[in-house]
Amino acid sequence: MSIGMGGHEAHGSEWRMLWYGLLASGVSIAVLAKLGFTQAGELLLAAVSALLLARFVYIILGRGFTVDLLMSIAGFVLLKHDLIFEGGIIMTLYGIAELSEEYAERYALRKLEGLRKLLPRRALVDRGGKPVEVDIDEVKPGDLIIVRRGEATPVDLKLSSPGVFDLSHVTGEPDPVEMPPGSIVPSGAVNLGDPVKGTAIKPPRDSFMQKLIAEALEAVERKASVQRLLERMAPYITVLVLAAFVVAHIKLGGVRAVSILLAGCPSAFIVSSGYSTAMSIALLAGMGVVVKGGQVLETAGKVRVVVLDKTGTVTTARSKVSLVKPPQGVDEGRFLSLASSLAAASLHPLSRSLASATSTRLPVASVRETPGVGVQGVVDGVKVFIGRVEENAPKCPEGLKTLHVKINGNVGAICLEEIVDPSAPRAIEELKSMGYHVVLASGDSRERVERIAKTLGVSEFYAEMKPEDKARLVDEYRRRYGPVLFAGDGLNDLVAIAKADVGVAVGNIEAAADAADAVSPGGAIGVSRLLRASRLYTKALAYSFTLAGAIKVIAAGGGLAGLLDPVIVALIGDDGSTMAGVAIATLIVARLNGRLGKQALRGAGN
Repeated sequence: MSIGMGGHEAHGSEWRMLWYGLLASGVSIAVLAKLGFTQAGELLLAAVSALLLARFVYIILGRGFTVDLLMSIAGFVLLKHDLIFEGGIIMTLYGIAELSEEYAERYALRKLEGLRKLLPRRALVDRGGKPVEVDIDEVKPGDLIIVRRGEATPVDLKLSSPGVFDLSHVTGEPDPVEMPPGSIVPSGAVNLGDPVKGTAIKPPRDSFMQKLIAEALEAVERKASVQRLLERMAPYITVLVLAAFVVAHIKLGGVRAVSILLAGCPSAFIVSSGYSTAMSIALLAGMGVVVKGGQVLETAGKVRVVVLDKTGTVTTARSKVSLVKPPQGVDEGRFLSLASSLAAASLHPLSRSLASATSTRLPVASVRETPGVGVQGVVDGVKVFIGRVEENAPKCPEGLKTLHVKINGNVGAICLEEIVDPSAPRAIEELKSMGYHVVLASGDSRERVERIAKTLGVSEFYAEMKPEDKARLVDEYRRRYGPVLFAGDGLNDLVAIAKADVGVAVGNIEAAADAADAVSPGGAIGVSRLLRASRLYTKALAYSFTLAGAIKVIAAGGGLAGLLDPVIVALIGDDGSTMAGVAIATLIVARLNGRLGKQALRGAGN
C-alpha cells in the first residue's frame, strides 16, 4: 500500500487508474487460472508483480516510499510455486485495499468540502436601489448585499437592518440568534427571517466560512506525530518484514513464508491514523472549530488545565443594564430613556450597551463626544451628559460598571453588568465533568472577574492581569499540573496563546488566530468540543492500532502454521486489518456526531 494520506507524493488520484487496473488484472488472473489458461495467468501475474516493483523503484527515486515491494515479492513467490489463482486473488485484494484507502481519505475531505455548499455561488447586490445578482467572486467590500429568507450570507456583513440567523455552522449552537443593525454576521449564517441588508466588510476569500474551510483543508495536510513516526518507520519495518520472510522461507518454505509479506504491511496503522486525523478535523470544522493539524489533537489529548480569558471568551464583550439610580426628582423610566437616546449617538462600547437598554428614542440635538471624557447633548429639550463625573456621585455595587449620567446638572448612575456567553456555563460544566482544572484569567478588576467566576461556578480566578502575567500563569500551571490550554480573544492574550501547549483563539482577530493552534469563533463551547474530540481521537488511534495489530498477528501466525491459505492471510491480515482499523476509528470519532450535536454536522455533507 501507499504510505500517507492527504497529498503525499506516493498516494493520490493520479494512481487511481493503476489500482483499477490492478483490480481488473487480479480478477483476470484468477479467472484465467480457473479456466485452465495457466500460461496466460502466469504472464499476467508476472507483469503485475513487475509493475509493482517498478512503481516501488519510481517512488523511492522520488524520495517517497511504498510497500509495493512486499506485494511484488509475494506475487513472484506465488508464481514460482504455481499458485496462480491465489496470486490473482491477492492482487485483486490489494487493488481493493488501495482504492478503499483513497476513498476513505476522500470521504473525510468531502466532509470539509461539503461546507462549501452552505455558501451561495451568487449574491444579490443592491446597485442604486436595484437588486442585481452577481457571481460571488465579484462581491467587493462596501457592496450592499441582500440576503433573502433561507439564504446564507455570502460574505461577512455588517447589518443595515435587524435579522434572525442560524449560526450553527459558525458556532455549533442550534438556537436562532437575533442580531440588531450594526452587528457583524459571518459568511455561512442562514437568514431565518425577513430579507435583510448588510454591507460587505471583507472580500469572499477573506470571509469567515471561506477561511474556515481553507484552514481546515490545510490542517488535514499537517500530520500527527504518530502518523509521521509511522511513515518514517515504514522503510525499516519493510526491511524487518523482508528479513523475517527470508528466515521463514528457509525454515518453512515459500508458500508459508509469504504470509509474513501479506500480513506485515504497516499501512493499516498509517491509514487509520490519517483517517482519524482527517475525520476529527472535518467534524470539528463542521462545528466551527478549526484545528491546525493532527499534532494539535494529540497535544490536546494530554491537557490537564484549561485557562480561559474572561472578556470575549466566556462573556460576549457586551453589557446590559442591571440597576438604575436616577437623580432625585427624575422618574426612572424617563432617566433611562434620556440616557439611552443620547448613548445611541455615541460610538463607545458602553454607550452601545446602554443604547440597547430600551427601544424608546427621544429627539437628540447638539451632540458632542470627547474621547476619554464623555458625550453630551440635548435630548427632548433636556441637557444630558454621560461620562466622567468628578464630584461625589452615586456608585454601583461591586462587580458592576458604573455610567454616570447628568440630567440638567443632577447626577445619577446606571449600572451595567457583563453579559455571559449563553454557552459558557455549559462549556465549563462539561470541562469540569471531564476532569479538567478550569481557571479564569482577566485584566479586568477583581470585583468584576469574581462576579463572573461565581456565575460560572469557577472557584479559581485571577484579575488585573497584564499579558505577561497571563503567560507566567500558563508556565506556573504547567509546572504544577501538566499541559495547559489557554483560550483568549484579544491581542493582550497573544503571548499566553503562544506560550500554552494548546492555544485557542476565540473570535476572528487575525493576529490571535495566526498565533493559535485552534480557532473557536463560537466561544468557550468550542474549547470543550476540541478537548472532547481530542480524547476520542486518542482513543480511536489506540483501539484501531490494537485491533489491526491483533488481526495481523493472527493472520501471520495462521499462515506460518499452515492453517490459513495465502488468500485468507491477505484478506484478513492486510485488507481486513486496514478496514477494521478504519471501522473502529470511524465508530469512535463519529461519537462527536452524537455528543456535540447532530445539527451542527448536517451541513458538512457526505
